[in-house]
Order: sequence, then structure tokens, then C-alpha cells
Amino acid sequence: VMGPVVHTIIGLNVLYWVFMENVSRRDEGKKVGFDDHATAKKEFESKSVGNTSYKITASQVFVYIGGLIVRRLKLGSHPIAAFHVPQFTPAGIAAIVVTLLCFALRYWAMETLGKFFSRKLGIQGDTHQVVRNGPYAIVRNPGYSANLFLFLTYSLAVTGDLLLGSALFLQWLYVMLAVRIKGEEEMLLTDKATGEAYKKYMQDVKYKLIPFVV
Repeated sequence: VMGPVVHTIIGLNVLYWVFMENVSRRDEGKKVGFDDHATAKKEFESKSVGNTSYKITASQVFVYIGGLIVRRLKLGSHPIAAFHVPQFTPAGIAAIVVTLLCFALRYWAMETLGKFFSRKLGIQGDTHQVVRNGPYAIVRNPGYSANLFLFLTYSLAVTGDLLLGSALFLQWLYVMLAVRIKGEEEMLLTDKATGEAYKKYMQDVKYKLIPFVV
């Protein structure tokens, strides 16, 4: 049964990306954000992991489509009861609340970055700065922290299965840590505009996504 909790979480995920990509992003950031075909060639290519944008996008699409396939085909052997009932449950409501909190954190992170936020990696010239205030004073990648809890909640809720949901989420987490964040940190550490400042930032703010965890 794909009850109201699962439908709500799917709908919120659609709204999350539509809102964040098309409403929250500032026009100034879009112009220098390496997002269109005219500026795509400027996107940073990591020497160790290559183009991170394509890889993290593929991983995210895999989570979204994979979750629906698992649900549709009724796969899995470790069902989560809260996501297989035709009514709201405390656990289901908690999952919705976590998803909404992801909205708030992602929005806060994007607003704090301002024009320096972009979907693709790139340094915006000699004036590019390392942002250290707001949520960036707590972890180095708060926008990705929001995505972490968003995808964890989606994977478990939509698959309705602890094992397969966790597997979908963990493949995304691996790509995020080993590809996206690794490539982004390589960019910030090696560019003359941000290198020294980001090295100091990494010393001051030690955690990437979750304080005292990772």
C-alpha cells in the first residue's frame, strides 16, 4: 500500500527540487553559476574524480527511480510497517517533518551562499570567497546535509524496505562523499582565490555533513 505518507514525501521531493532550483537561486548566481550550455565548459573537472555533476545527478536519479521500482515490484524482505499503511502514523509524520526540515536547511544554506551557489562546480573569478557564516559555521556542506536526510527519508519511505532503502541511500552517500565533496574540496583547495582560506576553514570546521559524525 502506497499510503498518504509516501505520496506526501514523493510530492515534497518534487517540490523541493522545483523550488530550490527555480525559485531560491538568485539571478546573479545563475549568471555566474556554470549552469547553462554557454558556460558549461567552465565547470571544474577534478583530476581525481572527473566531472562530479554528472555522477551525483545519476546517483540521485537512481535513488528516485530505484525507490519507485522497488515499491512497484514489491521487492524487499525487510518491510517498514509505517510506510505500508493507508493512514498517517507517528513514524510517517516524523518522516514528513524531516523532509520539511530539509527544505529549511537547504534554503538557509543557499541564502547564506548567495551568488556563490551553483549546481555545477566552478570558481567565480578572483572575488570568489569561502563562506563561513550561518550553517557553514557548523558543517562545511550544509546544503548536502539537507540532501542527506532528504534522500535517506525518501529511500526508506518509498521503498518501504529497510534493506533496499538503505542500499539506495548508501550508494548516494558514497558518491556524495567520494566524488562530489572530494571534487569540490579539490577545487577550493587548489584555486588561488580560495586555497588558503579553505584550508583554514577545514581546520576550523572539521565536519563535512553531520557534526561529530562525518
